[in-house]
Amino acid sequence: MMKNDLDILNDAELLFTNKYMNIFFDSKNEVLFCITNIDFVPEEDFRLIFERVAQEIDKKNIKKVIFDKRTLKIFDQPSMVWYHIIWKVAVKAKNGMVTYRKLLPNDADFRLSVEIGKKHLQLMDASFSFADFDIQYVDNLEDALAK
Repeated sequence: MMKNDLDILNDAELLFTNKYMNIFFDSKNEVLFCITNIDFVPEEDFRLIFERVAQEIDKKNIKKVIFDKRTLKIFDQPSMVWYHIIWKVAVKAKNGMVTYRKLLPNDADFRLSVEIGKKHLQLMDASFSFADFDIQYVDNLEDALAK
């Protein structure tokens, strides 16, 4: 039986919310959910939100971050660069947390932008490697928890 997203989030504590994103913590599964609420998150706000996420990872025994971007319509490359090259690397160095599950919008152009963005990241910073992280793309929160 497949649980819907609301059933999964019912078991989680809302830690933070703003017009861009909701952050939930599921202590049973040691998971942090980052769920977008809007079609675009400006880079400055994105950074502030994920600085808060890093603080929560520091405070709690987080094993996995699930980033649900299904509401997004606009892909922001500068945010992606910072998120991968700066933020993920810092979180890994401090806490060893490397497991990410991502849910993308059902939009072929957005998904293509993600793939192009990943290639761009590799060209920008040869020291960054996606292989250093356990990143998987899934279609729903239940799969994100299971994998």
